[in-house]
Amino acid sequence: MNSLSSETKSPRSLKLVIAFISIVLILAVAAGAVVWILNQNSNDDASDEKDVTGIKGDSCIEIDLNDYITCSFTGYNGYGRASVILDEDKLKKDTSDMAGSFKELMGYIDGELSSSEHLSNGDKVTFVWNCDEKKAYSDCGIDLSCKSKEFFVSELTQVSTFDPFDGLYVDFSGVDGEGVARIAGTAMRDAARDFTFVLSKKDHLKNGERVTLSFQWDYDDREGDFVEKYHCIPSSREVEYYVSGLTDPDSPLPYVDKFNMVTVGQWNSMKKYSEKVLSERISAISASDLESSLVNYLGCYFLTPNSDPGESKSHVIVVYQIWINDKTGESPVEREFFWCLTFSSLMSDGTVDVSDSEVPSGIVSFPSWSIPGYRTLGDLYCELVVTKVGDFDCESHVQRDLIQPLQVDASREGFIFPDSDAQLVDPALIASLSDDDLRLAINEIWARNGYAFRNKDILDYYKQFSWYIPTVSADEWDKNGQEHYLNDFEMQNINAMTKERDKREG
Repeated sequence: MNSLSSETKSPRSLKLVIAFISIVLILAVAAGAVVWILNQNSNDDASDEKDVTGIKGDSCIEIDLNDYITCSFTGYNGYGRASVILDEDKLKKDTSDMAGSFKELMGYIDGELSSSEHLSNGDKVTFVWNCDEKKAYSDCGIDLSCKSKEFFVSELTQVSTFDPFDGLYVDFSGVDGEGVARIAGTAMRDAARDFTFVLSKKDHLKNGERVTLSFQWDYDDREGDFVEKYHCIPSSREVEYYVSGLTDPDSPLPYVDKFNMVTVGQWNSMKKYSEKVLSERISAISASDLESSLVNYLGCYFLTPNSDPGESKSHVIVVYQIWINDKTGESPVEREFFWCLTFSSLMSDGTVDVSDSEVPSGIVSFPSWSIPGYRTLGDLYCELVVTKVGDFDCESHVQRDLIQPLQVDASREGFIFPDSDAQLVDPALIASLSDDDLRLAINEIWARNGYAFRNKDILDYYKQFSWYIPTVSADEWDKNGQEHYLNDFEMQNINAMTKERDKREG
């Protein structure tokens, strides 16, 4: 019997085949994964390389930027300056075949010096590039070399020096233990006149004590700006002095106590200082609208203490007649007042401490400004001399015949505020008036507009002035009201004045 036998594998053999096929498949998958990962890494690396797509030609242009820069040094040794210049014309010519524009390339190039100011010969400075090399390569086809470049400072001029204290000295005066120091003389070099000179100590001094004279810079950059302007530098910053010549406190009174003891030098110092202070006061009010047209020295009052001379100093009151050309109003007008300065430290050795002085206590008020002083010489005398009669004996050396007569505009004569019809008066000036002047300031506004005063004394006072013409009776004025006659400026000024008057009368 023929048996049909087909070749059937045993179950065990089948399992081996399946296992083998699975291993092959796994290895194939693993190999594919490895290939894929390697391909990704290759792509990533390629992305880090410079992309030259779109670059003109087949190759980039290599440029070493250091071949195109020069560094120059200017100024003085210790204060020199450095600057770097890029030769753009040469760079543009050498990159004429690049893919992008030159302007685009320049946008990728930048750099700066490590130090550019206050340089000395021999210093090293480094120019550090700050360029976008990748962009220059990908957008313009330029392969930039941007290594830092060093330069050494040279050829700076040696700055000269000068003595800033030449022409200056320190003067000591007074009593040992209470001595004072002042800077005297004049700086000889123009460059030194931009300095502010100061003393380390200037009062309560003793013989043998050390005092330092130094200066302060008037510049933001100090030395650098100074050298730039004057091309030189101070040789020293300070100079030392030792106090000497102070009077023994047990010796006779060191202060001047007789008029004939005042020296010519002391007179000149007091007059010079008085006129300087006056000029500063006027400039502080208005440097352009006020100008002194007369500074007339009249002499002095010499006040000697009539009690124990050791308890008080003599006073010298230096007196001036002043005219000011006042251009603050609609038209210029000449103003007059009397000015003085009181000095109290005149030493018997011929020196005077001008800083120990006082400006007038009185105030002179004009329509838009005021200044320490007095309207008349009599007012000055009463305020500064008569009030001290109990404590001082007075010698008058004021020459009244030197007083110059002021030509007054008749149309403005007699007014406290001649412009009160054309401008508002400063409330501070109103407040500074005496009670009598305040009443006159109010009355003159009515008088200007023709008011016929009921009070005979007031009426007679204003009749002395050519501008006063009484045309409106008091009854008519009262009937119509003052606003019928006064303009806006006058109304506002008279309201401010009457308010001040009522406040004082309580």
